[in-house]
Amino acid sequence: MKKLIFLLIFSIHVFADESWTLLHEDNANQSAYYVKLDNFQMLENKVRLWVMESFNVPQKANSITYNSLKSLVQVDCIAEQLRYMAYSIYKDKKALGQAIYSKGSPSEWIKINPNTVNSAYMSIACQEAKSN
Repeated sequence: MKKLIFLLIFSIHVFADESWTLLHEDNANQSAYYVKLDNFQMLENKVRLWVMESFNVPQKANSITYNSLKSLVQVDCIAEQLRYMAYSIYKDKKALGQAIYSKGSPSEWIKINPNTVNSAYMSIACQEAKSN
């Protein structure tokens, strides 16, 4: 049942307006990181946001080769940590086309290091949520 609900929610989002904002472009790794600027809402010092990573060079994880991934991330603004709530992997860049793999269960919390893409995600989400 949880998977069905996740797929329904994720599918609705996938077909919704996909206006992404470039957050960082890494020429050395040939990758780009995007965030979906949305109406961020804080609940118990935590904020959720959609992020996307797109790669010019195909990536490989286990037996899956992909060029992008889109994730629903939850950030803890006080503890400065992050976890992936759900993600989908795409063969095409910028998460276009059909997902070739999806997972809808939360990961463990990860400490956010300063001056990283994750710290930029946290900064945007927490600042925007506080101003709402």
